Amino acid sequence: MPLHSINDYYITSCFMTLFALFLWFKAGISFMLSIALALLSAEKNRWGNIYLSLCYLGYTLFALDDGLGTLRYLDHPSDYWQVLNFPIFLTPLWLYLAIRHYSNQETYPPRWVIALLLIPFLFRILTWDVIDGLPTFHLPMTLVEDTVLLLFLIIVAILSFGQLSLHTRRLQSFYSDLAPVNLSWLFRFLIGFILIRSMSLLISSSRSNLGLVIFADFADFIILLYLAYHSIRQKEVFPTEARSVLHLKESNAPESKGGKKNAPKEDIKMQETKALVLDIMEKQKPYLNPELTLPELAQLSSMKTNELSHFLNECLGENFYSLVNRYRVEESKRLLADSKFQHLSILGVAMEAGFNSKTAFNTNFKRITQQTPSAFRKMHQH
Repeated sequence: MPLHSINDYYITSCFMTLFALFLWFKAGISFMLSIALALLSAEKNRWGNIYLSLCYLGYTLFALDDGLGTLRYLDHPSDYWQVLNFPIFLTPLWLYLAIRHYSNQETYPPRWVIALLLIPFLFRILTWDVIDGLPTFHLPMTLVEDTVLLLFLIIVAILSFGQLSLHTRRLQSFYSDLAPVNLSWLFRFLIGFILIRSMSLLISSSRSNLGLVIFADFADFIILLYLAYHSIRQKEVFPTEARSVLHLKESNAPESKGGKKNAPKEDIKMQETKALVLDIMEKQKPYLNPELTLPELAQLSSMKTNELSHFLNECLGENFYSLVNRYRVEESKRLLADSKFQHLSILGVAMEAGFNSKTAFNTNFKRITQQTPSAFRKMHQH
C-alpha cells in the first residue's frame, strides 16, 4: 500500500474516532439530562418533564448507535445493535404528550392520536431485518426511516400549534407577565428538530456527505442544549391555585342562582365590585408588581380567585392580563410625557411601570396606543 494511502487511512481513522467520541459525549449529556428531568418532575410540571425525559433517553440510545456506526465495529450490524435506535421512533409521541401536559391538557388524549403517533415505532419494528431498503424504488433504509420520522414530527407540530395557542390565551386569565410561563420555546424546539431531521434526510439522499453529517450532528447538539436549558428552568406553568380558573375553557366560572328575580341585586353587586377593583388598581397600584397574579389581586379585593376572573370577563369585558397591562401602559404614558422622567430610557420606563421586559412593554403599548413608546415620547416632548 502506498505511503500516502496509509497516511490517509490513519488520518481518517483518527478523525472518525474523534467524531465517534463526540457522539458518545452527546449521548452522555443526553442521559444526564434525562435523569435530571426525571428528578425534576417530582417538583414541577410532572408529566411534561417525564415525557421529555423519555425523549432524551431515546436520543441517548440513538447517539450511542450512531457512534458505533461511525467506528464500524461490525461489518454487518446485527439485530442487537439495531435495537438502540428503536426508541427514537417514539419521539413524536413523547413530544406530543409533553406539550399536551405542559399546556395543562389534563384530559387523556384521543386514542386515534396515540395510535397514529405509534406508527413510526411499529414501522421500525416491522423493518427490523430490512437492511437494503426498498430496492424497487432505489431507496436506502436510512432514507425511508428518516422520511417516516420527519413526517410524523410535522404532524406533531400541526397538532401542537393549536394546543399552544389555546395555552397562551388561557394564561392571560391568571398571569400579568407571560414570559416565565410561555411555552413558545417548545414549539421552536420542535421546528428546529424538524429542520435537523430534514438535514438527516438530505444526508441520506446524498449518500452521507461527511461535511453535512458533521454539521447536522453539531446542530443537533445545539438544539439538544436549547431544549435542556428551557425545560429545566421552566417554572410550574399551572400551580394548584390556578386550576380552578384555568381548567380548559374556564368551566369553573360561577353562575348566578337567583335568575331574573335577583338581576337588580346582581347588577348592584357588580357595580360595587367594579368600583372596588378599579379603586384598588388606581390607588394601590398593584400593577407595578411585575409578577402580579390573579390570586394576589383577588386577595386585595377580598374575593375568590375564580369569582374575580368571572367578574373581569363578564363585567369589564377583559381578562386579567389585559386589565393589568392596560394600567401599566397608562402609567408608562404618564412617565413618558413627564419631563421629570426624561432621563429614563425606554426600558427604564417599562420597568417603572411594572413591565418585566422591553418586548412585553413594546407589544402592549403598541396594541393599546397604536404607537411605539419612542414615538409617543417624541410627540410629547416640549
